[in-house]
Amino acid sequence: MKTVCIIGALILALITGVALADVPSVINYQGKLLQPSGAPVADGAYGMQFSIYNVATGGTALWSETNPSVQVKGGLFAAVLGSVVSIPSTLFNTPTLFFGVKVGSDPEMTPRQQIASSAFAFRSTIADTVDDGAITTSKIAPGAVTTNSIANGAVGTGAVDRQFRHQCC
Repeated sequence: MKTVCIIGALILALITGVALADVPSVINYQGKLLQPSGAPVADGAYGMQFSIYNVATGGTALWSETNPSVQVKGGLFAAVLGSVVSIPSTLFNTPTLFFGVKVGSDPEMTPRQQIASSAFAFRSTIADTVDDGAITTSKIAPGAVTTNSIANGAVGTGAVDRQFRHQCC
């Protein structure tokens, strides 16, 4: 089978995993497999290899997994990337990455697709740029921190802690 077209939508649930244990360490990928004529491929299960590179062509995959049985219906398919081979939490530290897909024994489809951020992911850069000590009592809204929202024993007894409790709680 010669597959020349794949239309996909990477829905990235970006995985840091280190500090955010609740964030899934997998990525949902949906696409459409078409014949050279533009018609969908036949329904069935297809072996697919998914890879992420730091170059648009050539190079060695930074991450790759092969799912031997991706169900395709009407050309449409969905796969959960990272369910076969774990995606390293540091993979998305590289600003420019490319996604490749290979179906069965066909060569990898071209061109590789550049992985782009979703609109609200731009806001997440703030979490990586907060300097130590930048969050002070003056930055916390009155009533934003209550005894119900603080873990038992999480508040110390130092002067700074007493000042914080006095100003906000």
